[in-house]
Amino acid sequence: MATDSNRKSVRLTDSKVKAMKPGATTARVFDSVVLGFHIRVTPAGAKSFAVTFQRPGGTKVHVTIGSAGTWSVDKAREQAAKLREVHDAGKDARAHMLGERNAQDVAALVDLWREDYRSKLKPSTRRSHESLIKQVILPALGSRLVKDLDRASIKAMYKKEKQDHPTGANRAIEVLSRLLTIAEDEEWRPLQSNPCFRFPKEKETPCQRVLTAAELCRLEASISALVTAGRLDQVAADLIRFLALSGLRTGEAGNLKWTDIDLDRGVMVIRDHKTSKTVGPKHLPLNTPLQAILSRRGQVGKARVPRVGGWQAHTGAPQHVAASAGEEGVQPWRRHATRSETDLHDDSG
Repeated sequence: MATDSNRKSVRLTDSKVKAMKPGATTARVFDSVVLGFHIRVTPAGAKSFAVTFQRPGGTKVHVTIGSAGTWSVDKAREQAAKLREVHDAGKDARAHMLGERNAQDVAALVDLWREDYRSKLKPSTRRSHESLIKQVILPALGSRLVKDLDRASIKAMYKKEKQDHPTGANRAIEVLSRLLTIAEDEEWRPLQSNPCFRFPKEKETPCQRVLTAAELCRLEASISALVTAGRLDQVAADLIRFLALSGLRTGEAGNLKWTDIDLDRGVMVIRDHKTSKTVGPKHLPLNTPLQAILSRRGQVGKARVPRVGGWQAHTGAPQHVAASAGEEGVQPWRRHATRSETDLHDDSG
């Protein structure tokens, strides 16, 4: 790998940058297209794009453009060319770069998140983040400069949202905190300056209520009525039944595969869940009604699709039936709380 002392240039590409390995010292590989543009690789494996200039007195100045994890080679090269023009015009390219960062508002930070970070999240997490950004964060703070965002501004946003949606206000702080951490990584703010750090949020009371046997009967009546009226198909109906009896989240059920089901042993394996990275797959029991639902769905589509019952396209069904279930006297419940309720996992249900 080339260093400043042995400066060879190549045409940088995303694939070449990805293949670069760290060495014993920080190394720089220079681009053959834009003078001074290079990728910097530290011994720890961190990769960042920068451009080098030489001041009139002979001093070399390295101006960081951004992390290789968030900048493509083409975009970083384009930015390096702009900074080269600034330098060639006799201006301070480093001051110009810092000025650009200091002029970025929260809306621009959201654009950066959408372009470079959003794709790393699960689809359901993306949707919840987008909702909070659009409905809470941007209306309150979108025009504020990232560098000037302070605790008082965030408290005002939180206080307003908390009046009607206390839990949503807590989630908005969490999303904003993540955005401001990205701002620090991108050098839009100083490190360890996140005003959301240790923000005093409202305490949340976990909802542990689960459906009673009578409510399950009323829920089934609502589902059957919707199916009879042609407002709900059988696939979606079985998804709702499965959610009510298993305690799975809609996304977990939608991603459930037949290879994760063992009807003989009465066990299903949940591989994709909120804590899958830390605790690994979860093994949950299948009671008799759950096995009946899976057997029914398997007869219809097991040979054709790898995912259970074609449920992935019907994960909005629980919201569709919620209003009708409410009319039958079924109050809101926390579906995945049923995982810890043994009465819904024995064979008597």
